[in-house]
Amino acid sequence: MQFRKALTAATAAVAIIPIVVLAAFEWRSVLSEMDALEKRQRMTAERIAEAINARLSSALELMLLAASELPELSSAEARNRTLAHIARAEPAFLNLHFDTPEGISRGFHPLLNPAGVPNNGVDHRGRRHWKERRTDAPYWISASFEATGAADERIVNIGAQARTRSGELAGFAVCALDLKKFAALAAEYENPGDAIWITDSKGGILYASRGLEAAPISAFEALIPKGIPTAPGPIPFKASQGQKVLEGWFAETGLNGDWRVMAAKPNALRQMELTGIVLRSLFLILFVLGASGLAGMLARRPIEKALFKLQSQVAAARPEPLSCERIHSLSEFEALQAEFGRLMKRLSIAREEIESVNRRLADEVARQTKTLRTQMEMLSRIFESLADGLLLLDQEGVIVWTNQRAERLFAASASVKILGSAAGTLFAQCLQAGNASPDPEAVLSGGTHRLQLRSASGERFLDITAFPIEGGDRFAHGVLLHDATDAARMESLKENLIGVVAHELKTPLAAIALSAETLANRDAGWSEEFQDDLLQGMRREVGALQQLISDWLDVARIDGGTFIIQKRIVQLKPIILRAQKRVRALGPAQIRITIEPDAECVNVDPDRFLQLLTNLLSNSVRYRALERECIIVVHAEKKHSELLLSVSDNGIGIPEGEERRIFDRFYQVNMGMRRRSGGTGLGLVISLAIVRAHGGTIEVASKPGVGSTFTVRIPY
Repeated sequence: MQFRKALTAATAAVAIIPIVVLAAFEWRSVLSEMDALEKRQRMTAERIAEAINARLSSALELMLLAASELPELSSAEARNRTLAHIARAEPAFLNLHFDTPEGISRGFHPLLNPAGVPNNGVDHRGRRHWKERRTDAPYWISASFEATGAADERIVNIGAQARTRSGELAGFAVCALDLKKFAALAAEYENPGDAIWITDSKGGILYASRGLEAAPISAFEALIPKGIPTAPGPIPFKASQGQKVLEGWFAETGLNGDWRVMAAKPNALRQMELTGIVLRSLFLILFVLGASGLAGMLARRPIEKALFKLQSQVAAARPEPLSCERIHSLSEFEALQAEFGRLMKRLSIAREEIESVNRRLADEVARQTKTLRTQMEMLSRIFESLADGLLLLDQEGVIVWTNQRAERLFAASASVKILGSAAGTLFAQCLQAGNASPDPEAVLSGGTHRLQLRSASGERFLDITAFPIEGGDRFAHGVLLHDATDAARMESLKENLIGVVAHELKTPLAAIALSAETLANRDAGWSEEFQDDLLQGMRREVGALQQLISDWLDVARIDGGTFIIQKRIVQLKPIILRAQKRVRALGPAQIRITIEPDAECVNVDPDRFLQLLTNLLSNSVRYRALERECIIVVHAEKKHSELLLSVSDNGIGIPEGEERRIFDRFYQVNMGMRRRSGGTGLGLVISLAIVRAHGGTIEVASKPGVGSTFTVRIPY
C-alpha cells in the first residue's frame, strides 16, 4: 500500500509540471494571437496602400512619358501607335488620348469607341477630364466617378501637360483607370473576417469587402475618431457601424494622399476568437490531467511485476537464501537495487579490464591511420588545387604521378598517355609542327622552357619548370606546367598594337605637319581657297586621330570590364538618321530605311546604338564598289520577341573564309582598301561588344563582288 500511494503521488507531481507549462504556453498564445491580429490588420492596410500607390505611380510615369513624346510626333497615326505601345504596359488603362489646347482629340487608344465610332477628332470640352484639367501643375488626378455610358464602371482620370521642347503647351495626355483592377489589389491582401474599405478624396467607396457594399457608411471620415494626429504609416481607430463595434487601422494612399484604406474587424468576432483559444486551452489541460492519471494506473502493475522478477534474480545470485515475497514499500526496492548493483559490478570487472586494453590498442591504430590519411588527403588537395599542372618523375625520367590540371593541359593538345611515359617523349608528341623538342636533361637541369603545342582550338604555349626532389625513393624530379597561351598572345597583341599605333598615328600627324608647314610659309602668297583646303584637311586628320583615340579607349574599357550601357525606351528612326548624317562625308551612298510599326520604339542605350549603326554604315560606305552606285538598305522589325536590325550593301563583299576574322582587332579586308577607307580596324570589335552588352548577337553573310549583310538580334 505504501508503494501504491508513493506511485500515485509521483504521478500527480509529474502531471502538474506539464499542466503548468501548458497553461503558461496557452496564455502566451492568447497574447500572441491578439498581437498577431493587430499586426495583420495594420500590415493589410499598409500593403494595400503601398500596392495602390505603386500602381498609380507607374501609371503616372507612363502618362508623363506620353506627354513628353506626343508633342514631337507630327501625325495622328504616330501618336495612336505610341499610345497603343504605352497602353500595353498597364492593364488598368481603359483608354489614353491626346487633346489639343482647344480640347480636340488628336490621338486615341482605342481607335474606336464601343459604338464603333472613331475617337479621334472628338470635342472633349464638355467632358469631365477637360473641366478638371490643371494648367498650373504638370499633372492631376481626379476623384472617382461613374464612366459615361457605363453606370457600373467607376474610373479615375490621370492627366499630364504635354509641352514642346521649347516649353510651349501642346495639349494634354489623359488616361482613364479601371478601378476594378485596383480592387483586385485589395482582394489579394484581404484576411478572412476582415472588413476592407477604400475611399477616394470625395468619400466615394472604391472598394468594399464582399457583403459590405450596402453597409451604412457614406464617408470614410465617419469611422475616424476625432483628434487623431497625422502620422506616417497606419493609424489605429475604433468606431461604430450600426450595431457593430469595429477596431482596426487606416492608411492614406494615392499620389496626393487623398485616398484611404481601412482594415477592421468587429469586436464580436475578436471575442469569439479569444473564447475559442481559452476553451481550447482548458480542454488540453483536462486532457493532460486525465491522461496522466490513466497512465499511472496502467503503469503500476507492470512495475510491480518487474520488481518481483528482479528480486527473484538477486536471490538466485546470493549464496544465502533470500525471501521472494512481493515488494510493498520503496525502502525494500532501494535495498534490492543496491544489492543487484554490487553483484553486477563484480561480474563485469574482469571483462572491462580486457576490453580497456583492446580499446587502447584500437584507438592508437585508428589515430595513426587517421593522421596518415589526413596528411595524404591534404597533400592531394594541395596538388589538385594548384593552378598549374604537376608531374612527378622517377630516376629514369618516367612520369609516375600527375594532377588533373596537367592531364587537362595535355589532353587539349593530343590524345597521349601521360602516366608511364617518358617526359621527353611526351613533350615531343605534343609539339607544334616545326618546333624542336627540348633535351630532357636540359629540362630537368632547371630553368624555364617554353613549348609551342598543337591543339584543336589553335596553338598553345606551355612553360615547363623542373626541380629536384631530395630524399625521395620513388620521386626524383617534379615538373611544373604553366599555361602561357594568354601571356604569349598578349605579347603578340602588344607588338601588333605598337606597330598599328605607330602606323595609324604617323600618317595623320605627317599630313598635319606638312599642312602646318605650308601655311607657316607666309611669303608664298597662298590663296584663301588653298589655305581653306589645307585647314579642312587638317580638321579631317584631327578627326581621324580623335576617332582612333576614342576606339582605343572603348577597347580598353572592353578589356577592363567597364564597358557598360544604360538602356531606355527611344525611337529608332532618329538614331538611324543621325548615323546616316555622320557617314555622309565618307563618300556618296544611297541609304534606304524601312522600319516596321512594332519596331519604332526600342529599349536600348541610344548613344551606344548610334555608335553601332555608325560603324555598320561607315563599313558599307568605305568598302563600296567604285564601279557602281553604293546602295545601303537598313531594315528593322520585331520578330519572336527580338529586335531584328539588318544593314545590307552592294559593296565588294568579304573574301570567303574570312567572315569570322572581321571581328578581330585591327583586321581589315586588304591593305589597299584600308588606305582608301582610313579605318582603324576596331569598329566591328566595338560593335560586337555593344551588341553583347545588350544581350544580343551579330551575324554576317557576304558574297565577294555582290555585297554583305550584317544582322543584329537584341531581346525586345
